[in-house]
Amino acid sequence: MPHLYPANLPLPRERSKQPYSPAEIAGYLALAGAQPTTERRMRAAALVCLGAGAGLVRGDLRDARGSDVTARSGGVVVTVRGARPRTVPVLARYHARLLAAAASAGTGLLCGGSDPGRRNLTNPLVTALDGGTGLPRLDTSRLRATWLAGCGELLGAGVRARQLSVRTLLAGMCLAQADHRPAHLTRVHQALVSMPGDDQVRLGVVADWRHGPHLLTYRQTEYTFGLAAKALGNDEPDGLPSPALQAVCDDLLEASVPEELKHASTSLAVDWTDLESFSRPPPRGTSDCADPEASWGHRKNNLLRSENELFYGYYLSAGVMMPEEDGPAVPELARRATQSSCRHDPVRAFAPVLTAMPRRGIPLGDILDDSGYAHRDASAGAIPLRLAGAQLIQDLHPHDRGPKGTHDGAIIANGNLYCPGRSPAPPPGNKPRTGNARPPSWPGTSSAG
Repeated sequence: MPHLYPANLPLPRERSKQPYSPAEIAGYLALAGAQPTTERRMRAAALVCLGAGAGLVRGDLRDARGSDVTARSGGVVVTVRGARPRTVPVLARYHARLLAAAASAGTGLLCGGSDPGRRNLTNPLVTALDGGTGLPRLDTSRLRATWLAGCGELLGAGVRARQLSVRTLLAGMCLAQADHRPAHLTRVHQALVSMPGDDQVRLGVVADWRHGPHLLTYRQTEYTFGLAAKALGNDEPDGLPSPALQAVCDDLLEASVPEELKHASTSLAVDWTDLESFSRPPPRGTSDCADPEASWGHRKNNLLRSENELFYGYYLSAGVMMPEEDGPAVPELARRATQSSCRHDPVRAFAPVLTAMPRRGIPLGDILDDSGYAHRDASAGAIPLRLAGAQLIQDLHPHDRGPKGTHDGAIIANGNLYCPGRSPAPPPGNKPRTGNARPPSWPGTSSAG
């Protein structure tokens, strides 16, 4: 399907600069720690960490605030504002210093000042780090080059160029799924080598080698997939996507929404479903299997009996665009998704993904969810989502609906008691009786309220 392939874009004509060495970065961080006031120490450290740890330059640094730095799933990400909004994972060696600087800045600007439109942002900080210790003058472009070099090390840079790019690998994965094939690497390889000849050349499936054209092999597909999985995986697997992997998934889903529909609706319908692992479950009493991050979970069996059944795998959560109330129809496009092991609460796993959307310039409106979301403690999803600007429209769980009968009963919503039959406050001056006597009942008061 050539019309679904991403369009080729021209590369910007930038001259690459020499990255800083680890010793030079350590020197700049030491100078930042030697500044006379806490504010200057935090701002200088933030400049170095944002540049060398996340690749931010110029306008990116100007708009960066402490609240844009988030710790998630064992990593740290920075939500970039401005002309090119995006989410960037931070290299591990800069986590602690950047989190400290973000905590110090709060909702303020990380690099100081109060006006995001100010010019010559980095000059005072660069001057402060020019300590005459043999270090070259700090250059934000070289800090970005240092970040690129660090990313290259994670991706295995330094070896010969691989025939299969990650972009082509993703296209092959999409083709395999669109053709209803199993999600196996062998099927991805078959989808790529089955494309028309012109598309194979354009996407690098066929490359000119020294001895003539070379067709992509399964071994090359496996190797590129392994590099991407290593770069995007957690150092210690915990059943949740790494910040880098979640950021990539967010960007891919956002890119799939046409520009004219990005602001068509702020309402989302969210839910989760079961996703079985490719692996067989471990034998009873052990944890040995091919997919150690998977776990046992419960799912509805849609049979006459009401019992749930066990499965071994993950929960897949998704947020799909819905029309606004009394608004025009919109296509049901997936806006956000995440996958979590069944040992994690899917609501707690998906809530941070949704609450990060306003920081990307995507406001939250009505969130439609079922009783699985309402049957939770408020801190799991309701409070964070409301703080992010969402309005919750929820179905109540049968266990939370109080007594079944003709009278009003108590309802538990998001872990809090709500009683529709509760009376207004008693008139002033009427004090309840003391002792064992029962206080008077006010009209409309239910026994469950």
